[in-house]
Amino acid sequence: MDLGCSGGGMVKSFLDAGHIAIGLEGSDYSLLHQRAEWATIPDNLFTCDITEPFIVHDGNEKPFRFDVITAWEVLEHIEEKDIVGLIENIHSHLKSGGLFIGSTTDMDWVENGVEYHRTKKPFQWWVDLFGEYQFYHNTKMEEHFGGDWVRAVQDNFVFVKLGA
Repeated sequence: MDLGCSGGGMVKSFLDAGHIAIGLEGSDYSLLHQRAEWATIPDNLFTCDITEPFIVHDGNEKPFRFDVITAWEVLEHIEEKDIVGLIENIHSHLKSGGLFIGSTTDMDWVENGVEYHRTKKPFQWWVDLFGEYQFYHNTKMEEHFGGDWVRAVQDNFVFVKLGA
């Protein structure tokens, strides 16, 4: 599952590789304009507020559990007070031992007087917060990527979900 999927390109790549994949996007721009992959994989891309409770399911009303959930350039756009809701959604949709992979930054981004980065925290703040929700920061997995990330200019991370 890709959170903040934008045009849906990552979801399309996973589908093309034979995996179950969906994307959730907070803006309806791509949907309304049938931009990028929204025209080609409409059954796999959805709009929603990822900080509010949601359930992705396969017909049984229980959360589908993914092996991997990603969020590239998403976390910093969410108000700090709403981050816990996002983490709870990740937790309820990720298998035990599953990977949450993404990026964040503490850089400012202001355009036309609008602050787009709402939660600008140092990397350790994120590590500590996710730790409170049964995730551990997997530096060995990060080393595996060897700096080859979707977004190389930000703080990239891999968290692994503990427990059941």
